Amino acid sequence: MYDETNGFPLWMDIYGEESALSLEILNLNYTIKFVPEIVVNHRVDRAKRIEQKRNYFRFEKQLQNSIRYYLVYFPNPILKIAKLLFHNFKKYALKDIKCFQLFWKVIFNAIFNFFKIVKYRKPVSKQAIQKLFELKGLQF
Repeated sequence: MYDETNGFPLWMDIYGEESALSLEILNLNYTIKFVPEIVVNHRVDRAKRIEQKRNYFRFEKQLQNSIRYYLVYFPNPILKIAKLLFHNFKKYALKDIKCFQLFWKVIFNAIFNFFKIVKYRKPVSKQAIQKLFELKGLQF
């Protein structure tokens, strides 16, 4: 199945590559099932992350890669990107000066790198996007 996809995206360095690959798998009409017997703990000490200022790194990378994800995979990404930016501006950028700076850095980079990212553009079917939103994760 992995070989039928583009693999982990080259245009995404961290935070989101699993989502990109999952969407490509759904677009190939495979089904993704969560199995409670298989557990991977991928959690980090939140207090330590804040102390190390890793939340800023995470904020920047997740926002950047979310924009790229929508640009590459969604047939009509403009509304999704607008909602993403509005949410992150309201929830983070207005409350923290560093997030405010990173928010605008990400927007500048998205504009500057737009043509580099759209060369990877391969919109998936609306059915794949619907299947993605219908996936039910594990209940903890």
